[in-house]
Amino acid sequence: MRCRCVKFFIVLLCFATGRAADSNTFLLQVGFGVAIPLSPTYLKDYWTHSISFTGGFGLPVRESTLVLFSYTNFPFDYKGDIVPQDYHAHVHEILVGAHRYLSIDQKNWRPYFSLAAGISLLRTPNLYRESRQYQERVQNDNVLEPEHIDDNPILRVGVGLDYQLSQENTTLFVEFYSATAFFRFSQFNALGGRCGVLFAI
Repeated sequence: MRCRCVKFFIVLLCFATGRAADSNTFLLQVGFGVAIPLSPTYLKDYWTHSISFTGGFGLPVRESTLVLFSYTNFPFDYKGDIVPQDYHAHVHEILVGAHRYLSIDQKNWRPYFSLAAGISLLRTPNLYRESRQYQERVQNDNVLEPEHIDDNPILRVGVGLDYQLSQENTTLFVEFYSATAFFRFSQFNALGGRCGVLFAI
């Protein structure tokens, strides 16, 4: 499965690079946001929302379209009444996608929709139930949930709004999205929002 994911991402990367090769503008993107897991059950029940961090780069292929390559890290904190082997679960996303502006006539504000695909890496540690007699001690014979390691394709769809500052090379953005990855035994779904800055170099 991991080999197929890598091949899938390489194909998307080559396609987008070919479309953007004629552009002279280079884009840098940084952002942060919040993501809420909807499934699978073990992620939704034992882990809270995530404060995500995104970094990426891209190129404009048309006046109304951007191609972006991005990495996003979602660290999830654990909920009470459990003791995790590690303090965080993580989802790592490596994506290539496009922003399509719905209107390019506006001077500063530009709504857009985004579509991205790539690889999602899910990591959750072993979870244990707390000892009733001694708080924060684990009962090694009572594992609530074993660790999960899943690498699979992911699809993310979003809508957002750009605001171009007086400097033409700096753009603020806010975006709401839905992400879905298909794992071997369950389906990962999350809803989230993020904001950040896009720099043109």
